[in-house]
Amino acid sequence: MATTPPGWYDDGRGALRWWDGAQWTEHVQTPDPEPEVDQPVIAEEPAAGEPAAAETAPVAPAAVDLTAEGPATAAEPAEPAEPAETMDTLLAPAVDPAPTAEAAPYAAPTLDAGTPYPGAAPGAPADGYAPSVPPGYPGGFPGGSAPSGAFISATEPKKSKLWILWVVLGVVMLGLVILAAVLIPVFIGMFSTGASSGSTGDEQAAVAAVELYDDAWGTADCDKFQQSTTEAFREVLQLTDCASFTAASQGFIDSVEGYELTVTSVTTDDDVITVVTSETYTSMFDEDGNPTEEPVPYDDHYAYVVVPSDGGWAIDGADNAP
Repeated sequence: MATTPPGWYDDGRGALRWWDGAQWTEHVQTPDPEPEVDQPVIAEEPAAGEPAAAETAPVAPAAVDLTAEGPATAAEPAEPAEPAETMDTLLAPAVDPAPTAEAAPYAAPTLDAGTPYPGAAPGAPADGYAPSVPPGYPGGFPGGSAPSGAFISATEPKKSKLWILWVVLGVVMLGLVILAAVLIPVFIGMFSTGASSGSTGDEQAAVAAVELYDDAWGTADCDKFQQSTTEAFREVLQLTDCASFTAASQGFIDSVEGYELTVTSVTTDDDVITVVTSETYTSMFDEDGNPTEEPVPYDDHYAYVVVPSDGGWAIDGADNAP
């Protein structure tokens, strides 16, 4: 973008002020009053029919002797005389002369009324502009330089960084999905184990009593049988002594195969813990006790009532569970 070159320009107050190409300076030049001179002699127009005299090159004002008597005569073209130097001209910085209308069609920057000159007394800037800045700068006058620096940074549209947020959210969501896929099966296994083996110390002791009772029947161990049951429960089973239990358990061992016990639930109600089991096995006898040629599969469900006994837990009752 073109800029106004340095030079003397009318400041709107009847004086010339030096423009250094970027801002006004403190150099001011007041034009000298025009000296009174004799009117130049005007050559008579040639008579009709006479050839016009050859045009002569224009003579610079400094080359004409205004004090000479007699009519001015044509002279050889003289070199343009340098303008008279004044004190303000000598103080001006050494720069190229101001452009003419033919050299560059720039409009001279002017100062609005009320705009303080550079170097004026400190005070609030008029019209919202700081001292020594042309009105409307930057770009407020013909040929003004293009905005740059902080102005461009403040007005340049910024690129959106929203895509970074979406990428981060996508990575986080992917991590959560992977974490859920790993941890959910683990939690399910933990809850399943807790439901079958008891979530508290007392419930675990109750489950251990049921498993000990099952082991006693599978091994005909009377000590385990008495440790895992209360006296009241043994009376209900009519197995109050080891001899009767050993005989009953031996018949159980001979009639079943592949016996497996699985705890399905454990619930607590005050001092009573109920352990529900699923017990599967095969037998060579049907439900009426008659022998069969092929093994018959069974799946029995029991609810064992376990209560505190002798500092531990023991089965005090059992019933079929749905």
